[in-house]
Amino acid sequence: MGINIGVEVDGKNGKFERPSLILKYINKDMVLVLPLTTRQKADKNHCPIVTAGIASFAKISQVKVISTKRLLRKISTLDEGEFKKVKDQFLAFLA
Repeated sequence: MGINIGVEVDGKNGKFERPSLILKYINKDMVLVLPLTTRQKADKNHCPIVTAGIASFAKISQVKVISTKRLLRKISTLDEGEFKKVKDQFLAFLA
C-alpha cells in the first residue's frame, strides 16, 4: 500500500506489500479495501477472520480506495459468512 504516514499501516518488502480484503469493486480501475494484519487487537476497529487457514484481522479504520494496478496476486477467498461479518462491522463503523 506504500510507505506509511503517521498511523497508517505499512507494507512489507521493496514493493510495500500488504494483504488486503477487497470490500467492493468500484470499477475496473478502483477497489475499496481493508488492510489485514495478524496482530490481534480486541477492539471494534479490528475484525477477526480466517483466510487461507491463517487467523487475520481486517483493520476497519484503515479502509481505503486503491488502484487495481496495486493488486499483485489473489491469496484466498472468504466464505460468505466471514465476509458478511466483516461487512456488518464495517457498516457499523460508518454509522
